[in-house]
Amino acid sequence: MCKFLASLTFLLIFSITLFGANVVPIVDLPLKPTKQLMNNLNKNAELFAERVLSYYTTALCYEAQLHSMGIRPTRELIAPTADQLSKPNQKVLQTQWQQAAMLHKQVSSVPVTKGHPKVDSLRSNERKLQEELSLLRAKNAELEIELIHLEHYPELYKNAVQSIDRFKERVNRHTVPTLGISTGVTTLVFNDEMISSNAGVNVGLIFNPTQLLGIGNFFDIWFDYSTPDIKTQHSNYYDYGYYNETIVHNTNVLALGANLVLPLSRIFEIEKYLWNLKGGVGYYWIDDKMPNVNLENNLWKGVLLKAETEFVNLATRFPFGVYLSGTLNYTNADLILNHPNYYGNIEFGNRWFVSLNAGLRFYLTGSYK
Repeated sequence: MCKFLASLTFLLIFSITLFGANVVPIVDLPLKPTKQLMNNLNKNAELFAERVLSYYTTALCYEAQLHSMGIRPTRELIAPTADQLSKPNQKVLQTQWQQAAMLHKQVSSVPVTKGHPKVDSLRSNERKLQEELSLLRAKNAELEIELIHLEHYPELYKNAVQSIDRFKERVNRHTVPTLGISTGVTTLVFNDEMISSNAGVNVGLIFNPTQLLGIGNFFDIWFDYSTPDIKTQHSNYYDYGYYNETIVHNTNVLALGANLVLPLSRIFEIEKYLWNLKGGVGYYWIDDKMPNVNLENNLWKGVLLKAETEFVNLATRFPFGVYLSGTLNYTNADLILNHPNYYGNIEFGNRWFVSLNAGLRFYLTGSYK
């Protein structure tokens, strides 16, 4: 079973990391200012202010792109003051261009996952965003010049921050977590007062093939492994009378299947978080063994129906969140459990039981659609 888990993990990770590429900056880096440009700007203070603000706006775009990927910029941006914008100065011009150039270099060095037919689509979307942000940059530059004369620079800065926040929300809205791992607890619920279960450790994998298959975000594949112990209650009679005894059965539960995904966050227009409702089918196996008893193992198997909800934070490079799921399981035969003090087995005559699962989920990779 451990070999099977390791093989499945390796195949899923290998399937999405065959190729690599680097992130494309969301806007182009302006040309480095020259002495001739500075000589021209010395003659026109308004053109100088416009050029300085264009460099600063470009740096803001790169900073927003880094934050949307959960990466901390290598340097903190320094905004030009109203006094610096009022009179041409070569040092101010060079400083604003250099901070934009450094962030451009940092964005270009970030690797992204490649290996599916949607990469060209992603780059096309990025080019569209570049055009939109270029227009926004031009409008912001015009507003900056007007507000400088009116001494309303703080208001302009507030508007720029709001524009960046809207850009981050747009990136989050188009993010689709691809490969995730989960850890939590699982318990089994039986329709029989003589049989119960404790909460056992659960680990799982989830894979969203949306980008590889070129389809919408409404389908994923999952795998779970858990170890809840089953307890059975028995009343036995000995020479000194009746007494109740509890028999513990160690179990290994292996399940896999596929879900249909309903993106509630898209329906309710939630920008910063991913909220999904899922429903699907699968197959499971339960290996039942009694500790310290020389009896054969029981193997149950059957089909299941699954319902799940997950709430994922998209504001980091590796999205994480919480999930809650339940499955209705149907066995291939009546539940039969070994008993060390009887010849043969104890049959409970019940083929249905419920599995409840809750925990944390960490997405290792994400993609854009």
